[in-house]
Amino acid sequence: MSKKDNNFSFKDSVSLKEFLCSKINALEDKIELNLKLNQIVLDKTEAKLEERLARMNELREAMNDQSKTFVTRREHEITFEGANKDIKELMKTKDIASGKASQTSLLFAYLLAGIGIALSVIQILTN
Repeated sequence: MSKKDNNFSFKDSVSLKEFLCSKINALEDKIELNLKLNQIVLDKTEAKLEERLARMNELREAMNDQSKTFVTRREHEITFEGANKDIKELMKTKDIASGKASQTSLLFAYLLAGIGIALSVIQILTN
């Protein structure tokens, strides 16, 4: 069909059946391509999801293993209750020992002061 000629000619035309068949075939090809692409995307998504779930299961197993080795609060209190008593007893003993050491130092200072006073009195009396 020429642009100048607006008359319709059957030799330039395609039958309606051929036209519809070509459009339907083109549409079927597009739908088939979309289905293939969707399947590819779905396969990739499933693979990533499986990988993610596997990592989550590994993490869950690691956390379960780790939690089995943890000490509960009650076990901790029972275990360290005796240690805390021992520490307090050692602190008391240290305080008592420090007090005795301070008392010994004080007695030694009094003794030296007494000797110093006695020597001073002797010095005064002899003069």
